[in-house]
Amino acid sequence: QMDRVVAELASRPLDRRRPLWELSVLNGLEGGRIAVLIKIHHAAADGVAAAALLANVMATDVPASLEPGRPATPWHPEPVPTPWELVRDALVDQARQWRHLPDLLRRTVARVAALVRHKRGAPVRTPVPMLSTPRTRFGAALTPHRSFATCSLPFADLRRVKDAFDVTINDVFLAIVAGALRSWLADHGELPARPLVAGVPVSTDRPDEIRRLGGNRVSNMFTTLATDEADPAQRLATIHRTTAEAKVVQNLLGAEMMADWVQYTPGRPYSWVVRQWSRHGVADQLPAPINVVVSNVPGPRTPLFAGSARLDAIFSVGPILEGVGLNVTGWSYGDELHVGLLACREHLDDPHQVTDRLRGALDELVALATVDA
Repeated sequence: QMDRVVAELASRPLDRRRPLWELSVLNGLEGGRIAVLIKIHHAAADGVAAAALLANVMATDVPASLEPGRPATPWHPEPVPTPWELVRDALVDQARQWRHLPDLLRRTVARVAALVRHKRGAPVRTPVPMLSTPRTRFGAALTPHRSFATCSLPFADLRRVKDAFDVTINDVFLAIVAGALRSWLADHGELPARPLVAGVPVSTDRPDEIRRLGGNRVSNMFTTLATDEADPAQRLATIHRTTAEAKVVQNLLGAEMMADWVQYTPGRPYSWVVRQWSRHGVADQLPAPINVVVSNVPGPRTPLFAGSARLDAIFSVGPILEGVGLNVTGWSYGDELHVGLLACREHLDDPHQVTDRLRGALDELVALATVDA
């Protein structure tokens, strides 16, 4: 029932006349629990910033007093900028961007040349969006309706598979998603001959940077889900090799390069193109750029509290796009990986059929890891 409510709330766009976030409290859950649904526009905060925001508003233990604290000095918001100040700041920002354009062009040419040289001798091929992507039901134009489902996986099982096969947690998560989607598509007679292609969001933050509470510093790498492989171990190995190569490609291009170029995209023309793309169902006529977005967000490993209430689980999910009507996001918290799946309802009306298969896909890998051990 909660998943249906979340799907309904996810179907409603944020009101652009207000701050780009919403908070809803869902009562009536089993055991007297409540759920808090927070919708944040990706322009305001990506997964890394959202994790930092969560850590800032939660406590790591029950506070001695539940009385609200008071700041030492009163807080006063900054004044709302005048129209003239907004225009002035925009012009200054534009001038700064154009001043950096020649350097960005030089860096782009140098990085693309380095990538071409690397590709000539690369032992593994990474998928190319649109060119490598098979057609699935998730690649159609979006409708306003959404479907949502969740499941939780023991983190110890993911770690057991990771250690047994000498791969990363992200590789294991990709393999679990691949196994579930392969099973579901095969059962519906829709498994394509070519492997599914996943877009994996990658943070462009440097490890030594102070945790930010807002903004969007995300690039994407593209990897195979090896759904043409029937053997789960071979599928995991293929995902591991391809993802490792995708990281090399990402490093050669520079994770921040795409974000730098986006700064030169005019906002209004871009918005108009996106609206026309959606209105005329262009995604139905073109190959999908990718088949699914798969994201893995590292969350807190220690319990968090809101007052005296312990946070039981964190489910997160990112947006779906025209031609990419499926998003699977894992958020680690405590001893579990909590997975949220968001889809276009007309593409996938019962997403629990996929999330139920995630547990089975993990069990297959755990069994193989136990045999190898």
